[in-house]
Formats: sequence, C-alpha cells, structure tokens
Amino acid sequence: APLAPPVSRPRGRRPHTSAHPLRKRDGRPARLVAVEAEVERIGGETGGWTREDHDRFMSERRKAGVAVRVASLQVWLERIAPRFPHHSIGALAHHEGHCCRMEELDKEKKLLVEKWRVRQEERQREARQEEKREEALRTHSAGSSRAHKNAESEREAKAERLRAWQEQRAMEREDDAAHAERAQRAKRRERHMRTEEFKRKRQAEEDAKAEAEKEKAALALKMQRLRTQREGGVGSTPRAAALSARQSEEAHLRRREAEIRQYSERASRQRRQGERNRTRRQRVQQSLLESSTPVAVRAVKRDAARLSRPTSATTA
Repeated sequence: APLAPPVSRPRGRRPHTSAHPLRKRDGRPARLVAVEAEVERIGGETGGWTREDHDRFMSERRKAGVAVRVASLQVWLERIAPRFPHHSIGALAHHEGHCCRMEELDKEKKLLVEKWRVRQEERQREARQEEKREEALRTHSAGSSRAHKNAESEREAKAERLRAWQEQRAMEREDDAAHAERAQRAKRRERHMRTEEFKRKRQAEEDAKAEAEKEKAALALKMQRLRTQREGGVGSTPRAAALSARQSEEAHLRRREAEIRQYSERASRQRRQGERNRTRRQRVQQSLLESSTPVAVRAVKRDAARLSRPTSATTA
C-alpha cells in the first residue's frame, strides 16, 4: 500500500529526521544494501567455483556436519581433497571459509529483510492511523478553533512521543545488530585461532619426525662407514692392526662368555627340572604306599578267622 503524505507542521519547526541515518532511496536499510554488496564482492554463492564443484563441496559439508568440520577441519579437508583434484588444500580451506561467510550473510540478510518488511508495514499502518486521526480532528475542529488547536497540540505531542519511541527502538536495534556483529567476529577469530594452532602443532610434529629421521640416517651412515673401515682395512698401521686384533679378541671372548653363560643356564634349568621330576616321583610313590597299607591291614583282619578252618583241599 502507498505511504500517506507527510503531515503538515507549524512554521518555524524543524522537520524530524529519520531514525535510521543511512538508507537507500528505495527505502532499504543501508546494512541490507551492504550485505548484498558483500555477497557480490566475495563471488556470490559459489565463490568463483563452478556450480558442479560447489554443489559437490556443499554435499560433503552436509555429510560431515558442523561438529566434525569445527573440531577437525584439517583432517576433514585432507579426507575430501581426492574428490577435488583441481583444488589444493588451501583452496578447500578458503572455500570453507567462504561458505561459512555466505551462511552468516544469508542469515543476516533474511533477518534484515524481515525487520525491514515489518518496519514498512508498521510505518504504513501508523500512516493510515495518523491519517484517520487527522481526518477525525479536522471533522471535530470545524466548530471551534480552540478545540482544533488543542487537538493539534495533542496530535503533535503524540507524534513526538511516537517519534521518540521509534528513535529509541531504532537505536536498540542498531545496538543489537552491533552486538551480534561483534559476537560473529569473535567467533570467527576463535575459529581462525584454533585452525592456526592445529597447523602449528602439525608442523611441529612433522619437523620433529623429519629431525628424527635425519639423525637415524646419520647414525646409519656412521655405522656403515665404521664397518667399511673395519672390513676394508682402513688405517692399516701397526696401532690400527693391534686395535683390530684386540677388538676381535674381545668379541671372541664375549661370544665365548655368552656361550658359557647359555650352557650354564641350560644346565641349571635341566638340573632344576630333574629335581622337580624326582620330587614328583617320590610324592607319587609315597601316595601309592599310603593308599596300599590300609588295604593290607583290612585283608589280614578279614582273613584271621580262616586260619583255624581246614581248606577245601584238606576236606576233600
């Protein structure tokens, strides 16, 4: 619906300025225009990617979910990198940031459009109400100029209170928008810091691993050189020969000592095993003796009365 014409004001009174300082000629808030310009500046929805690559990337984002991407962004990017052979890990990370930014801008744009629409409806409704009030005042003020002046004064007071309330609401909305923007910036900084910390830790681990491999290779090279010198006879001076002979003798003694120690341990194990076997046999024999003695005693007691009776052979 079209807006109502402006209300006439007494002479000498400054016209009231809008509660929102920055607006486009079409009535949209400056922040909404800035959001649309920001979307165009960063490359639109796809961020400069082809629609196919962007849709595939968004599909992977939906599969992973927000928790996975925030907790382990680098791991997730490395897992999906083979599906994007034409883009590097850095390009994937940049596109992830672009998608996050687009989500933020889209949410903010929807909120701004909704607020702007509600505000336009409020202004139109207020204008219609104001027009009705003015018409009523003009009708009732036909009989008396004093009544007209009183009604005009009341209307001005109400309009002033309404403008003051509107200005207060506009400032509150701007404060809320500024607070939300600060919170978004803080969240982005925290996410960036977590990403950088993860990269630093990963780089430190890779550096430590490379240093360990380098030390291992240097040690292996050194041992190879020593073996080559010993086998090739490098430094074949009398002193070197004596040192080599002494080392060979020490190695032979160490091997001999190891063989003696192994033989002694094997003999000790065999001796302990033999003792355990003898003890086990003695226990078995003792158990057999203990179980057979009561049987013999009982047999003697049962057969004692038969000594005085003749056997069957004698009777026969």
